[in-house]
Amino acid sequence: MFDSLIEQIQKAVSPEIVAVDGNVYVSRRVELPPSEPMVTPLETQTLQSIIDYINSDFDGISADLALIIHVLSPTEVHLIDAVEGRHNTRNQWLIADCSEVRHNQFPFDRFLDVETFIIKTQAFFVPSKVRSQLLQCVSSVDASESLQANDDGVSQTATVKKGVRLSLETIPNPVELKPYRTFSEIEQPSSDFIFRIKKEGDEIKAALFESGSAQWKLEAITSIADFLKARLPKVTTIS
Repeated sequence: MFDSLIEQIQKAVSPEIVAVDGNVYVSRRVELPPSEPMVTPLETQTLQSIIDYINSDFDGISADLALIIHVLSPTEVHLIDAVEGRHNTRNQWLIADCSEVRHNQFPFDRFLDVETFIIKTQAFFVPSKVRSQLLQCVSSVDASESLQANDDGVSQTATVKKGVRLSLETIPNPVELKPYRTFSEIEQPSSDFIFRIKKEGDEIKAALFESGSAQWKLEAITSIADFLKARLPKVTTIS
């Protein structure tokens, strides 16, 4: 009697498989087994760390496996593997993120005193001929001198009166500079910036204004992908 009752309960609990028009159905909801635990990714700040990790064969990772390098942005790259298992999941083995290193940026869109402007420009831009010309222009203007700026929207002409002599400094705009804003292993992409100089009271001030173009981001992503493809030809790199 009890054996019959237990058998009836088991039948009621067990899902019934039914075929209808060639399709297979079950009489009740069935849950998939839980997926395998995911790997905790390594966190680094350089592109070279990706190359070193793959070449080290550490954790059983090598260029011969089904790996993908995904360039998400100018500051972030992920190393992942192929989709696998019932849940179609993939592991993230390494995340290279230099955003913290590049967190401090030039204070665009606001006027700075000459000393601060010179220090910030030297610290946050790659040395170049344009950068040198810009610094020379700013440092050559003294607060005790009379400054008159004429702006036509394309260039700015600064008339500096030094005693009885007048000096004209023409600053073409925009100025092409390369801020430090992506991984150090690749060439920093350039962008155009609007340079302005003015006198507030007894103080000379200068500023750089962003042009708003995001083209540099695409150039940086492409450069990152090319850098990794050249050094890891067996690994798929997408961007």
